[in-house]
Amino acid sequence: MNTRLSRLTSYLAHRKSVLWLPMAALLITSCNTKDEPKTVTQTASNINAVAVTAFSLQDDSDIMEGLDSVFFSIDTRNGIIFNADSLPKGTDITKLKPSVTFYNSVSTAEFIMENGTHRTGTSDYRETPNDTIDFTGDVTLHLVSADESITMDYRVKVNVHQMDPDSLAWSEMAVAKLPARLPSPRRQKTVAFDNGAASLIIENNGSLTFAKASGSTPWAKTEINLSFTPAVESFTATDEALYILDSNGNLFSSTDGLTWSSTGQKWIAVTGGFGTALLGIESGANGMNHVVYPASAGIASTPLEEDFPIGGTSALGTFSSRWYPTPTAIISGGHDAYGRISEAVWAFDGTSWAKISEGQLPGLESPTMFPYFAFLKSPTSWTMTEHSVWLIIGGSLASGEANRQTYISYDNGVNWQSASQSLCLPEFIPSLTGADALVTTATLHGSLSGWAKRPAPRLPIGSRVKYETDGDEIIWECPYIYLIGGYTTDGTLSDTIWRGALNRLTFRPIF
Repeated sequence: MNTRLSRLTSYLAHRKSVLWLPMAALLITSCNTKDEPKTVTQTASNINAVAVTAFSLQDDSDIMEGLDSVFFSIDTRNGIIFNADSLPKGTDITKLKPSVTFYNSVSTAEFIMENGTHRTGTSDYRETPNDTIDFTGDVTLHLVSADESITMDYRVKVNVHQMDPDSLAWSEMAVAKLPARLPSPRRQKTVAFDNGAASLIIENNGSLTFAKASGSTPWAKTEINLSFTPAVESFTATDEALYILDSNGNLFSSTDGLTWSSTGQKWIAVTGGFGTALLGIESGANGMNHVVYPASAGIASTPLEEDFPIGGTSALGTFSSRWYPTPTAIISGGHDAYGRISEAVWAFDGTSWAKISEGQLPGLESPTMFPYFAFLKSPTSWTMTEHSVWLIIGGSLASGEANRQTYISYDNGVNWQSASQSLCLPEFIPSLTGADALVTTATLHGSLSGWAKRPAPRLPIGSRVKYETDGDEIIWECPYIYLIGGYTTDGTLSDTIWRGALNRLTFRPIF
């Protein structure tokens, strides 16, 4: 697995219609008279007589806001006009008014509708340019040059999503078991480590399993024997090592998960890995303090804020920004030393902790927080813009009731709001507390059969989708969420790894 999504390359969307002109002469048969066909050599120079130079839909807010800004590609070589980025699911395409631009040398321009659910027949675009067209069936735009020597037929397709592109899709089939050696493990913790994932598992007989996976390599499972009793929930990774507390708060480290040694530190909690440093909390002579290991990390110890959570928080997440010289880390939820459930999000800038949000989230114990992506429509056009977001799912409310609402932040944890139902977990995934979430890319493949062989890239603004083409095949990377373990409402460990992704990111990249 690879959790570093910075590999994904950004592209800007092209806003102009694409017109592919044939580079070699084509032979087309057209009519000279009704009774006498004539073969005309159609070349890049004379195809302009019947070339569509622009295609769009007229504005109609009753159908969809920004309908006139939908991008259509024009493939003259294959005679296709289509919108690669499909319209929202459920859009009514039975009565759309197209706008077509072509040269004045066109004598005939007709839309021929077949197999439509609302209308069939022919509409003369030159005579009735505001006539509505039913795009639910087969639509052909038939053009004839002024001297009637050249004809051109375009298949016109208005694509509509068959599913909500901005819904998180979790398949009941895309599941796996925890990398345990025995059935029904008791406890587990999984973290991102060494360009992959590492799990520490207490088996049903009390033995310990360390499991590690990387990329497409299957889990390597090893039974380990420790000289101490590990507090599994404290299992954490930095860029260089794994760490865990024992039942007495002693901190141990390992570089391979198999051999562990004492650090000489005694903490009451591990907050998380921050680069090569480990952040935690210790109890000192004057109260509790934020502490860092190793000391060579150069981060000073500071007094713990009275309401800072000492347990039950989300995993520590980090992000980088061009506005700050060092990464920033954030945590959410948990309880403080007095047992109060936190409604806050705390951030660490490499020097000190600060509360960056409070009251916008409910108090949550052991929520799952992770970075992902979401798309928002432009307020002035039909353009989707990709945003980096943080999502919070699961956990338990202060009342003890399970949380089924997903929360989303578009500004790195400062502001939060309830996400749409399409981003919430489906009913077949149980309510979970303390689940781990890793985001990693998978390579997907699609066919370009019937498309232009060398399309110009046109991706959502700010898109991180990285793709390449190989003949009629397109290959791209999709960021998948792996929801690992967690505990059900009765305290039983869920022996499942669920996989989900935003539908839009699984679709073939847009051109």
